[in-house]
Amino acid sequence: MQELQGRVDNLQRALDNRPLIEHAVGILMTIMGCSAPTAWESLRWMSQHTNRKVIDLAGILAEYVSGEEVMSPDVAGAVAQLVPPASTSASSPLTGADPRR
Repeated sequence: MQELQGRVDNLQRALDNRPLIEHAVGILMTIMGCSAPTAWESLRWMSQHTNRKVIDLAGILAEYVSGEEVMSPDVAGAVAQLVPPASTSASSPLTGADPRR
């Protein structure tokens, strides 16, 4: 019975986290100009390379684009590796760095 309750709790947590993760995927799709599957894989890659949970990265990205959070160097570095270097804007929307340098 406890095992079943544990599974139910895990499924509920996954359902609760899904909207934030989908928002982060949308953010990555916008800045990378890619598909949803590619953005999801990029979010997973960032998780592995920053040793952070996907849900934590999703929160960081959402808070950053809303102006509520300053991005830590490790996350900004991972994002910078994902953003195409030839951008049409003067600065990267997430790192603030000029991609032409």
